[in-house]
Amino acid sequence: MITKVNSGERGKLCELELEDKLNQINKRKGFKLVYDRLQKNKISLVGHNMLLDTLFLVSNLGESLPNSLKELKQLFRTKYGR
Repeated sequence: MITKVNSGERGKLCELELEDKLNQINKRKGFKLVYDRLQKNKISLVGHNMLLDTLFLVSNLGESLPNSLKELKQLFRTKYGR
């Protein structure tokens, strides 16, 4: 159904639409917010057999993976180590 709206109603509809879009963006951020907080606070990651998991997080949420093990260790120390 199509209805004609006045300028006041149009403003309210635009605000609702903007709020909905912002909510969708915030939902899509998801785990990226946790990942960013881990980096910001330099929280050490501890786990068992989690090398592949950590590589996945870095490559998908952070930056490109380094070409050597030495560079990877340095990346982990600077991003997550204390």
